[in-house]
Amino acid sequence: MATWALRLTCSFLPEKIALVSLGQISDVSTFFSKADRTVVVEVGYLVGWILLSVVIWYWPQLVNRRSQAKPTPGRLNQEQLISDLTAQLEEANRQLQQEITDRKRAETQLQSRARQQAAVAKLGQMALAATNLDLLMSEAVALVAQTLEVEYSQVLELLPNGQAFLLRSGVGWLPGLAGSCLVGVRNSQAGYTLHSLQPVIVEDLRVETRFSGTPLLHNHRVVSGISVIIPYGEQPFGVLSAHSPKKRQFTADEVNFLQAIAQLLATVVAHQQSIERLHLMERAIAHNANGIIITDATAPDNPII
Repeated sequence: MATWALRLTCSFLPEKIALVSLGQISDVSTFFSKADRTVVVEVGYLVGWILLSVVIWYWPQLVNRRSQAKPTPGRLNQEQLISDLTAQLEEANRQLQQEITDRKRAETQLQSRARQQAAVAKLGQMALAATNLDLLMSEAVALVAQTLEVEYSQVLELLPNGQAFLLRSGVGWLPGLAGSCLVGVRNSQAGYTLHSLQPVIVEDLRVETRFSGTPLLHNHRVVSGISVIIPYGEQPFGVLSAHSPKKRQFTADEVNFLQAIAQLLATVVAHQQSIERLHLMERAIAHNANGIIITDATAPDNPII
């Protein structure tokens, strides 16, 4: 290193090189003057700084190469173990979240079922003492809308001609429609329910292909709905339905609930009409001198001739 530094120094001392060759120098301290030795020291400092700069520049690359070197088998095993543990923890967390979701869904379903059973029980108690059919229907559609959390509910009574329904009672519709609005059987959800003899669920009326829907539903921007038959003898009394302007799905429990309400209404309708026929018979007998009346046995209601 000293010889290399001395060679570098010679470039600064040409007059010394003219006198002696580098191989003949035996004592550097006596050969060079004090000023010359100062130059040598400065050149040594320069060389040191150059070497230090080279080390500073090269060291990060050396560290980076070592970090990118092929890992040892022990390191591979540790990385694999960490990867396996991470995967197991992620899977356990996923299963836990799914279990929590399923439990919340089950709790929601139980609460919903409890509300439905309470609504059926309440309407059943009212039906036992019902003397006003319209009042009972109003209570029924209100309970349906509240329990199913929908904006609209209605009882559609099938008219004798079988071509149209009367909006007998409803919740959420524009004022004045209940008791006066007529809904066609053809190309309507209620009519499709009547002919299919089973519950009908509509998830999105805007893309429904089985029927187009009535102006009553479209004017109220109804999207989803569910409808069931209100049975009554050979010809159904009508249709009970619930609707919402939001897209939603109806569960099997909700279908069963709506059918239970429809069955209660059918029972009350049958009871009320039996009472009306009995009163009619009583009046007819009272106004007949001999107490004999003649009815048409071929007609369903056995009307008085």
